[in-house]
Amino acid sequence: MKLNKYLLMLLALVFSGSAVAQKAGEGGAKPSLPAASEIIAKYVTAIGGREANAKFKSRVTTGKAALSPLGISGTFEQAAVSPNRSALRMELAGVGQFLDVTDGGTSWANDPIQGFRQRAGKELDQQKNTALFARTYDLNAAYTSFEVKGIEKVGGSDAYVVIAKQTGLPDDTIYFDVASGLIVRTDSISISPQGEIKTQSFPSDYREVDGIKIPFKIRSVIPNVEIHLTVEKVEHDVTVSDEKFARPK
Repeated sequence: MKLNKYLLMLLALVFSGSAVAQKAGEGGAKPSLPAASEIIAKYVTAIGGREANAKFKSRVTTGKAALSPLGISGTFEQAAVSPNRSALRMELAGVGQFLDVTDGGTSWANDPIQGFRQRAGKELDQQKNTALFARTYDLNAAYTSFEVKGIEKVGGSDAYVVIAKQTGLPDDTIYFDVASGLIVRTDSISISPQGEIKTQSFPSDYREVDGIKIPFKIRSVIPNVEIHLTVEKVEHDVTVSDEKFARPK
């Protein structure tokens, strides 16, 4: 689970007023680098295996949100349904409710700052890709190819740096912890009518839930703001009402 790319972009514009690009590190030491397929296979094993992950058809994640150094806090709920529906609701004290929904074919956002907005073009393509339920355990569902660039430090530990390519969309850079195999950082570029912004996401505190591992902390870095999500509850294969994906009337 990760914070929706549009919400990252919107909060960056609202709270910082500008998009400052952060340069992703380029490959460091390159001795005996494994193939991308080996790195990805180790990651899938680390989160419980493909079979254990693929058996679930829905997931509802709830928890707390905090924006630093702004001192703004709130709650979030993300409902995801296979194959490609996602509904994120975030309530921020003093700001209001942010809704972000992809129903498989269309995608829209509704918030107290910009109101209702439907996506189109590459922004829609990116949101549909992000909403893929299987992308957490089947990276080939989200990306077309991978290239191992080297090894860098993330949080003091070595991580393989893998460039993940997408057709018609910006590449993502994914960092896999060398020891554990888990994803510990993802650099991406979010697309919106306001422009593009580079973001960094740092999942951590992986815990086992129903036989698979899920990060219970996600720190997302955007210009001048960090968004901290702390998961409190994860439910699998619960019924998710169609109302969660319905547009406002």
